[in-house]
Amino acid sequence: MALIFYDTETTGTETFYDQILQFAAIKTDADLNELDRLTIRCRLSPYYVPAPGALRLRGIYLAKLTAP
Repeated sequence: MALIFYDTETTGTETFYDQILQFAAIKTDADLNELDRLTIRCRLSPYYVPAPGALRLRGIYLAKLTAP
């Protein structure tokens, strides 16, 4: 049996307005030995200004989110 643990990093807590910045997942076997890992970073929408506290808390820089 495989288990998948996942986490998201977002621009804030408002589900209607805020965006996912990063998605990460780890697949393990039943003994919790890591089998696979995935990390996806998302580009910030050009019209959205994230909460500065959310970026500071996550250690994410605005320039990295808006790069092509």
